[in-house]
Amino acid sequence: MITRQRFVFPFLALALLTVAGCTKNPNAPAQISGVVKYKGQPLPGGTIVFHDSEGKAYSAPIQQDGKYDLTDVPVGEMKVTVETESLNPANTQPTYGGQRAAKMGMADYNPPGAPPRPGTEEKKAQYVKIPEKYNNVNSSGLTATLKKGKNSKDFDLTD
Repeated sequence: MITRQRFVFPFLALALLTVAGCTKNPNAPAQISGVVKYKGQPLPGGTIVFHDSEGKAYSAPIQQDGKYDLTDVPVGEMKVTVETESLNPANTQPTYGGQRAAKMGMADYNPPGAPPRPGTEEKKAQYVKIPEKYNNVNSSGLTATLKKGKNSKDFDLTD
């Protein structure tokens, strides 16, 4: 007959090992925020991406006021890229209403008197064309050194 103690001890040992292995990642304790500007003006949309030395990417949307905020990023030297082409109207396809509505040319249609579609009351990010070099990790020239805790880094893009 197996005693209760013989059963409980291995279970508790396994539980302690599991909890010990679930500590927070010591290589990802940084947060970073800041403002992205283009020609001195806040960039009203796009994505900022931080690339670590191992090639992993950490991205955040750029808000309409140019601000970005990113958490749970590893510490160390990062290369930074910025892209806005995802907002280019020439590159986007209408998605509201599904494929059938898009084929009928009604993807953005909102009947008169109908309440606004979700998300349309908010100010949307605006497309601003920036030099292509900023979307390439090898040519952007943007870097940031992240330390443990809160970091702040503004970027001012030029032609």
